[in-house]
Amino acid sequence: MADQFTNVISGLSADQYWQTLAESGWVAEIPEQQRAQLEADVRAAFARDPRYAWTALAVVEIDSESLYDIGTDELSYQAHLATLAESSDGLFHPVNIREQLLGDDVQISFEHDGRSYSFQTTFVEDTFDEGLLAVINRALADSGTAKRVLLLPAIDQILRFVFVSEPTFQRAVALHVLPPPRYALEQKLESGSVFD
Repeated sequence: MADQFTNVISGLSADQYWQTLAESGWVAEIPEQQRAQLEADVRAAFARDPRYAWTALAVVEIDSESLYDIGTDELSYQAHLATLAESSDGLFHPVNIREQLLGDDVQISFEHDGRSYSFQTTFVEDTFDEGLLAVINRALADSGTAKRVLLLPAIDQILRFVFVSEPTFQRAVALHVLPPPRYALEQKLESGSVFD
């Protein structure tokens, strides 16, 4: 799959890449006032390396090894949850966000549109548990929005998040404007470096 993605991307111009991204439905899901900046960012990333133009689609980037505290510190689940909310264009608006240690576990809870949500995982300092996304997406689904917070393929330890519908995300993968989920890992295994 990685080779197919790379072959398709290497045959596209920046204009063709942007047009194909639009055909996937991605651009239509971005607020109109943000589209010009997104296009500029995508074109700049494409000019640097077409294989990684998709990294410009991220609305949030989090270091997956950035959990060292509980609570309001910027290196906590609570802070990451707030960052995702700030970047969701108002779709995800949790209130009463709480984070507490329960023995070796950490519990993150919040309210969204009058409903309570909770996520509990073993607190491993320095490791973001992606299971929190399922809880966020349940809150988004319960609120009636089609968009979800989805992960782009990871490069090194950086997690890149987008807010689009799952069908649009899958169309972007099928049209080869997004790589397959394990693309970055496959690239690293083949070359020894993601950015060869």
